[in-house]
Amino acid sequence: MRKSVFDRCFPPRRSSPCFRRRARPRATVTLPLIRLRYGGSASIWRFGLYLAGSGAYENQILPTGMSAGTPQEALDCACDLYLSH
Repeated sequence: MRKSVFDRCFPPRRSSPCFRRRARPRATVTLPLIRLRYGGSASIWRFGLYLAGSGAYENQILPTGMSAGTPQEALDCACDLYLSH
């Protein structure tokens, strides 16, 4: 099974129903990355990506076309956009 970009860069961890994750591509740099919002079960989370231009999080749709999914899907989407290029 292929590991996601997020799993390759950061160890997995669980947190509260709503949390923000910061990417640490270098030890001296901290980047806002994603906001997850609990949707009622462990497999339903909505997410927002951090937009540097506005300094805020904006709700997003997953590549599957759904507005909610697992935290792994949201983090994979964010990491593919921000960290893999």
